[in-house]
Parts: sequence; structure tokens; C-alpha cells
Amino acid sequence: MIEEWIRALLSRNGVPNAESLTPEMIHDEIQEIKDTIRNEKLWALGAPTEPAASVHIGNIEAFEEYIEYLESHL
Repeated sequence: MIEEWIRALLSRNGVPNAESLTPEMIHDEIQEIKDTIRNEKLWALGAPTEPAASVHIGNIEAFEEYIEYLESHL
């Protein structure tokens, strides 16, 4: 999943590879993902069933891994 998100990030920023990402580009992406995590937490809290909440919790975990990846490239 992280590889897909990186490809999308590269495409949005018009750069050929991860080494071409600037710290500002990475920071902006991290901020956007943190906003997404906040939304996922709200959706998990409001989920009608435990399985539905689990989906959002899994998304949060994946996004947190993505942030760790991005932070390691700052």
C-alpha cells in the first residue's frame, strides 16, 4: 500500500523518484495524512459495528506506517 501512496505522491508533485521529493513536499503529505487519520478515528468511533470499526483502525495503522516511512526520508 505504501508503494502505491508513494507513486501517487510522486505523480502529484511531478517528480521522478522519492529522492526528488523536497522536505516541504514530504511535510505537506504528512500533514494531509494526519488529517486523514483524524477522520478515520472519528469514523471508527461512529462505526455501527465492531467489524466496521476494525476497518478504520486498520486504515489508521497503515497511514501511521506511511508517516513513519515519510519521516525517515526527511
